[in-house]
Amino acid sequence: MLTRGSLQGAEFALTQAGEGEEPLRGNYGLHVGDDPAAVHVRRDRLAVEVGAPIVWMNQTHSARIGVISAPDRVVFDGPVHHQESTTKVGDRVTCPSDHATQTAPTSLVLPLAGIREWGPLDCDGVIVDGRGFAHPPAVAVMTADCVPVLLSACGGRVVGAVHAGRPGLELGILDRALTLLHAMNEDEDGVNGEEASTADRRTTTDRRIHAHIGVCICGRCYEVPESMRDSFSQHSPCAASTTAWGTPALDLVAAALNRLESFGCVVTLDGRCTREDLTLHSYRRNHRCGREASVIRPGQ
Repeated sequence: MLTRGSLQGAEFALTQAGEGEEPLRGNYGLHVGDDPAAVHVRRDRLAVEVGAPIVWMNQTHSARIGVISAPDRVVFDGPVHHQESTTKVGDRVTCPSDHATQTAPTSLVLPLAGIREWGPLDCDGVIVDGRGFAHPPAVAVMTADCVPVLLSACGGRVVGAVHAGRPGLELGILDRALTLLHAMNEDEDGVNGEEASTADRRTTTDRRIHAHIGVCICGRCYEVPESMRDSFSQHSPCAASTTAWGTPALDLVAAALNRLESFGCVVTLDGRCTREDLTLHSYRRNHRCGREASVIRPGQ
């Protein structure tokens, strides 16, 4: 079952586990103990539904973004492992990256995955610049409580998918992705970013980034140690929360929304909680669960 929507000319689709008790039903992750052949079949069918090949990631809670600008070119921005970064939520990042940038070898296509499954890329966010393709791929982010953020810029021709879990948010992965997209928006309009004021960028509709926050765990359910809540809320005070049963918690949606709004994004939210909705995968509810996929495809 797919939930579909549009984002400034781009199209997105969200999968879900659906009704039933099998924890891996409707799973798109290769790392959760599911039959790999079954996962590849699901991914292939999803690509057919979406109408484009899909780029997948090996997600590790890093602050690393892959930017795909042509069929044989990926440039990575940010560190591979989240331990390597000292950037915190709320800190603006500078592009080009302050970390090593590297170009992938020749092709994105996995030899054994088929023409509709690209990657996986070792990162937690991917931006696809569809302006460099005749038929651009879509990009997917997998989650089972973390926040999936889908992004659209340049009239929907440039899209992104970001895995915004607690570590990634803390390390500034959304800021990194949004900074890259803002640079692309300014290139699109021939605007010098140093001369264009923040107000100018945010009041011109064509230059605004549109974002969709997909299904994830809510602030009433994401229980954490008090020390973790205190540490995270030092950089994102709006995320401090309390569970429905009265223990310390974090509201990751509030944290993501805060970062998106600080960049002047137009934001929509799904609003469903993965832990509360039994048709969605939730690691907090069942550690044997699968993964949802949130997919976005560039517009033409």
